[in-house]
Amino acid sequence: MYIFQRNNTDDAIGRSVEGKRKRLISHLDCQILPHGFYPLIPTILSSMALWTSTVQDGCDFGRLEGEKSITKITGSDVFPFLEVGLYNYRAPIFYATENEWRLAFTYECLEYPMEVMDSWWTAGKVLTGISAVLAGTGCF
Repeated sequence: MYIFQRNNTDDAIGRSVEGKRKRLISHLDCQILPHGFYPLIPTILSSMALWTSTVQDGCDFGRLEGEKSITKITGSDVFPFLEVGLYNYRAPIFYATENEWRLAFTYECLEYPMEVMDSWWTAGKVLTGISAVLAGTGCF
């Protein structure tokens, strides 16, 4: 049976590191963020919104399934689903070797036909643009 003794120097080193850490945290709280972390939350969320609005290609916000909806957009009932966005959509491609439908993100997005768009669609596009501007100004 072994008996381990605690070394006094290890205990002193642990206390000095812990003391330095507490001083550093208190220094950062007082100098850099006097109100805490909470004022940064709107800035972080605005930055994330601006980033996501500039990175996406606009035709991959959601998956649309249903024969009537797909036929109304594409004019055929061949596709099992579509990846849709506010401005464009993307149709899947059938890979015969794997016997499945998959999306090819290298292909261009397709425009919606004019009969699909109505006043609510146009209002949604306008409000999306306004929210991108507000996110950008909130970010900066």
